Amino acid sequence: MRRLCSYNAASAGLLMLMATSGTATAQEFAGREKLRSHSAEFRREVIKVTNGVWVAVGFSDANSVLIEGEGGSIVVDTTSDVEDARAVKAEFAKLSTAPVRAIIYTHLHPDHTGGGGVFAGNDGPEILAHRLLVDRVPDVGRNGRDGGDQFGSTLPDALFINAGTGLEFGRHPAPSAYVAPTRTFSGDRLDLTIAGVRLQLFHTPGETRENVAVWLPDRRVLLPGDDFYRSFPNLYAIRGARLRPIEQWIASLGLMVDLGADHLVPGHTRPVLGSANVRAALTTYRDGIKSVLDQTLGAGRQPLPAGILWNRGLVGARHLRRLCRVVRWQPDEALPSARKGPGGPSH
Repeated sequence: MRRLCSYNAASAGLLMLMATSGTATAQEFAGREKLRSHSAEFRREVIKVTNGVWVAVGFSDANSVLIEGEGGSIVVDTTSDVEDARAVKAEFAKLSTAPVRAIIYTHLHPDHTGGGGVFAGNDGPEILAHRLLVDRVPDVGRNGRDGGDQFGSTLPDALFINAGTGLEFGRHPAPSAYVAPTRTFSGDRLDLTIAGVRLQLFHTPGETRENVAVWLPDRRVLLPGDDFYRSFPNLYAIRGARLRPIEQWIASLGLMVDLGADHLVPGHTRPVLGSANVRAALTTYRDGIKSVLDQTLGAGRQPLPAGILWNRGLVGARHLRRLCRVVRWQPDEALPSARKGPGGPSH
């Protein structure tokens, strides 16, 4: 058998140092039920966050956000592919028929950029991103078998529940409509106004080095990209991708805490609403990542004892849950090829 940690449900690499306790059967059952209940995060729905801000959840591997302005709209992240983008665009059209003035990519992972051309249509929007999105080397890693196993995308339907931050990550590939950015910035922050909407784009390295957090100061809405979602992240991706800047990730989350947002709309899973809930979510997420880093560095060559992953104050935080489960090992020849996108596997 093998242990499957749902996509971003537990960090590989650093977390692989963690010992497991109890029987495989007991762990598999607990993990399976937690993972099954976690599917509620991906109920297909367009959620109103606040006036003029909506997020489409459950239509694709990643969320897409519509921001309504004066005589125009802004789309943040564009789903995985043409089919998903068309479905979300049709839902957004029920809310606003204004032309798209700008598209913002929070980062390069293909589940966030694959529908750019669909949302752009004939509107000719400005497409914004951090300069590192253009300059970076894609995180292809080993791709293929190893990348697919990370996400569970090659598991038979009878064994697959969800991928931790999406219902069917990589299991139904479709054509991409990625469109390259027309404007980038290289500093820590870019202030701009589009269709009457004030935005601040913060460079917040974390899951990727180019990650951008989008802050709407007048509406108190924060879009953190993939630096936060309701499952523990891969601090290192087991597909063999480039190491992630964990110290910068911790600092980025600290910056987000200090913004004092009333609404948090992650790139995956459902939004967090209410200033107290947002602060608690971002703070425990930051402290959870820091706890893993500190204990891993402090352990040196010694394995971390089971059960001390979190400081006591972090135990029970819903978005820090470990959703590992055990599945029967599948020989290579029994598994279909893993999805390979233009930017390699996401996350």
